[in-house]
Amino acid sequence: IGAKENDHKPEFYLTPYFFFSSMIDPWFDKNVEFACKMKEMAGSDDVVPVLLTLAENLDVKILDLYKEKGFTKIAVWFSDLEERSKQTGEMQGKKLDNYINFAVKAEELGIELIALHSSYFSVILSKFGVSSICHGLLHGEYKNKKAQVGGGAPPARYYIRSLHNFLPVTSTQRLFSDPEARDLLDIDSDPCMEMIDGDASKIYDVFESNVPLSQMHFLHARNSEMAFVNDSTIEKITTQLSSTYSEKKSLVEKVAPAGYLDYLNMWAVALKKQTKEKK
Repeated sequence: IGAKENDHKPEFYLTPYFFFSSMIDPWFDKNVEFACKMKEMAGSDDVVPVLLTLAENLDVKILDLYKEKGFTKIAVWFSDLEERSKQTGEMQGKKLDNYINFAVKAEELGIELIALHSSYFSVILSKFGVSSICHGLLHGEYKNKKAQVGGGAPPARYYIRSLHNFLPVTSTQRLFSDPEARDLLDIDSDPCMEMIDGDASKIYDVFESNVPLSQMHFLHARNSEMAFVNDSTIEKITTQLSSTYSEKKSLVEKVAPAGYLDYLNMWAVALKKQTKEKK
């Protein structure tokens, strides 16, 4: 009863949005039009446009336009950017570069970015213009604009913080059976270690049929990732990505497909490039 008496207001309002491929797409102009109309109707600054678009064609001029219209927060959803993709070609590099440059420009303009369907790598971009991220538990860190066939409960997966990625519980158990993987265990997280009594051999028994516990483990791991980013320089963060990639690539590929960790190297390269440009 007491809760009903409180004046619960949303933190902000998201605008109606439509996918646009680039700034020359007619649907881009419609998005701007709807955002401005909603801002006018709401009569406040608590209106946040949503950009559902392609990282491949991302243009920082979008930010200039929305800034001129008086918007200080923007939510972004990149339909073509899977942050942990195994793609290593020029196109994937371009997408990462565009995203990072977009975040840097947003920070320069005083615009906060809210990254939808994102992962740890958007957390890293809190060093630039990304203020928050949004996704589901154990899923939702990437979403294409097209409807996906399937659904149901998320699979049993274990989040390995050092890899910033999931592995199936069975693969995780096999990975940690190798002594070389010992330092991948999240020994700095007391809650995560308590779930398995500090024994990696118990991961399968604990998590295979307990999705809620897997979700709790993931939340603790994500909190630790956020704390690491907050307390670290971008140089330290990229060093962690590079060293994990070089030292653990062959080990992880014993239980995962070839190239499984390539995203670590792709992000390290893109972040180092931005760091050099800022200097």
